[in-house]
Amino acid sequence: EGAAYPYRFLKTVNVNVETGESIRLNQYEDPDALMQVLWSGIGFRVLSDSITKQDLATYLEQSVAADFAIEMFAYDYDSRKPALLPAGYSYQKDGKTVLVMPVIHAMGDYLEIMFE
Repeated sequence: EGAAYPYRFLKTVNVNVETGESIRLNQYEDPDALMQVLWSGIGFRVLSDSITKQDLATYLEQSVAADFAIEMFAYDYDSRKPALLPAGYSYQKDGKTVLVMPVIHAMGDYLEIMFE
């Protein structure tokens, strides 16, 4: 509070309710396939009223953002290794995978991307 540029982000933890163990993105999705969907521009939607798929594509085309997006798919939160901070987070909504991806402040600090 009181900062010139407050920061917003959404963190998620996916847990197997039977075992209590973390469920990681690569346990229920193929990260490479998700990345291909993002680069293709089809098969997903951005859950935002102000950011479009084209805005996301432009952002991803920047080399730093592209590297960051690839890193995001490499790992996500694992309660067995809490010191490893993921680049992004994921969750399931209505049977679909949603990625929470950090972006620049002008884009809202993070985006939720739902795969179809």
